[in-house]
Amino acid sequence: MASEDTFDMANSGKRWTTEQDELLVKQYKDDELSVLEIARAQKRLPGGIISRLKGHKLIKVEEDARGYEEAKNDPKVKEAIISKKQTTTTTTTTTSDGEVVTTETKAKKILIDSTMLQEMKDELKTLRAENRTLQMRIIDLQREQINILMNSQKN
Repeated sequence: MASEDTFDMANSGKRWTTEQDELLVKQYKDDELSVLEIARAQKRLPGGIISRLKGHKLIKVEEDARGYEEAKNDPKVKEAIISKKQTTTTTTTTTSDGEVVTTETKAKKILIDSTMLQEMKDELKTLRAENRTLQMRIIDLQREQINILMNSQKN
């Protein structure tokens, strides 16, 4: 059971049973629950609920789903997605003296939306422009320094 501050996704990625499918249709059509409410009840991520709703032809695109924006922006869902994307890589190597060493590396895939991606691209563009400006200033300062040295040697 998930605590209050996490999103329980125990069924996420598992095959849907007939009963779960029937309940999904009932929850969406009859009970008029939002994607997020259904996801919590079914212990699945909203993306899985939306995919299933599309498969049942209850919606055409994800934005049509009741409560789509709420589910998309829910911080607990985002954290659940990130934790689901955590990977562990185990590497085994043998040292020169024949000792076998095993190391584990944990990493998380971070999901970003298109708005955040565009903001990051814009920031990168600004940083590159600032970098070019600084590089030009360095070149100018180096030229000044050379001129000063050359003038001092003439005197």
